Amino acid sequence: MAPSAIEQQIPIEKATIKSWSRPAPTNEKLDWAPLVEIDLSRFDEPGGKEDLAKQLYDAVTRVGFWVVVGHGLDDERILRQFSIGNAFFKENLEEKRSFECNFAEGEYFGYRENSRWIGETGVKDNIEMLNIPKAIPEWDDVPKHRIVRQNYDEIASFHRDLFDKVVRKLFVLMAIILELPEDHLVQAHAYDKRSDDHLRYMIYNTRTQEEWDKAQGYTKGGHTDFGSLTLLFSQNVAGLQIRTSDGEWKYVKPVEGGITCNIADTLSFLTNGKCSYQLVRQISR
Repeated sequence: MAPSAIEQQIPIEKATIKSWSRPAPTNEKLDWAPLVEIDLSRFDEPGGKEDLAKQLYDAVTRVGFWVVVGHGLDDERILRQFSIGNAFFKENLEEKRSFECNFAEGEYFGYRENSRWIGETGVKDNIEMLNIPKAIPEWDDVPKHRIVRQNYDEIASFHRDLFDKVVRKLFVLMAIILELPEDHLVQAHAYDKRSDDHLRYMIYNTRTQEEWDKAQGYTKGGHTDFGSLTLLFSQNVAGLQIRTSDGEWKYVKPVEGGITCNIADTLSFLTNGKCSYQLVRQISR
């Protein structure tokens, strides 16, 4: 008989993941940014890469933004990631704080709370986010929140497929544009290499109109993304704006089945500005 003093492991209750569905699309007549759509289903056709690189050239070298369609990721899997992220943000604060980002030390994985005060407005940042690293041995020791732990195989598979089906192909097209060997940027961003690449769940919490009016006085200038590429999955609501090369702010139109992509600042620096990035900002209407 085993000693009674041996502590038995108490099972952790599995988190409930409620299905998330997109809200109704924005139907207002807005000033839309004219972004090119890149159909990656043509990538493996004879001459497909070369044709797509020509289509992407202006977006990479001048605009900094484009939309990917025909990527081969099932919408059911995309909605599932939205559902997991939504469930995480409904967790209690103690659970979310169990593994926090440490931006001050250059560590980007984990949860970022909406605790920062915006200037002297008396209004707090309304953005919460969770950054999940790649599923590679180098990051095995990175802590995982309960929901991430319980759905990790699914999250990891989605992240890897996103790289293989979308990111890898975009880096090939960009290498063609930059007249580099086709695998140059792919190798520099190889999924299995240690890097800060991550899958991010993010939510904008509600504010009163008064709070929005105060906060947006500090955010009109926008910001740039860090890293090489940012991929944003559509959730139907138009709130993202980009500043065009002529200095105007235009809305990014959600595209059904599309992924909005943009050049981030590091890639622009590494290519001596050949890859262009633009300021972005989030607007409430």
